[in-house]
Amino acid sequence: MSSTTLEALAEARTRVAELSAQAEVEAQAERIRDAQREAEAATNVQADLTDRLGKIREELRSTRAFYASASVTIKAQSEARDLVRAAIARANQVISDHLAEKPPVADYLINDPEVVAWQLELRRLGKERDDLVADFTRLPDPQLHPDFDKAVACEGPDGLIATLELAERNVLRELDKGKSGKNWAPNGGVSGVH
Repeated sequence: MSSTTLEALAEARTRVAELSAQAEVEAQAERIRDAQREAEAATNVQADLTDRLGKIREELRSTRAFYASASVTIKAQSEARDLVRAAIARANQVISDHLAEKPPVADYLINDPEVVAWQLELRRLGKERDDLVADFTRLPDPQLHPDFDKAVACEGPDGLIATLELAERNVLRELDKGKSGKNWAPNGGVSGVH
């Protein structure tokens, strides 16, 4: 081989090595850019989750405050109705007991002093019961309270408060997963395995 050919071959090898090194540098630069994009996306996800957590907590505070306020009124109305309802039941029992003590001559001697006294007491007991029924009808019905349906929707394991608490836990879990890299399932097991 001639020296020119050897020089050309050496030059070609050098050029291939330079191109190979340049390609490796470009690939490394692309991997760095990809890593930066992923870090930026993770930061955006973290910011979105943090923003969502703040909104959930605000709604949870607001819902709890609403429920605390509405439930006090609704429960007070319900308890008042229950008390009067129980008093009506007791009055009905007293009337029933009084009817059981009806003098045996009441159907025949309506002017007998014992029968007259028994009838007066029966009227008095009936008036007391009627007054209680009137009191009951004047009491507000808690189920007609304007916030009744919304307050009921807040209660229980499937209610709005429990749902917001679950959403808060889920967002916290996602935020924690971003910190630790662990994948915890909602039931507490790793990746849903019990």
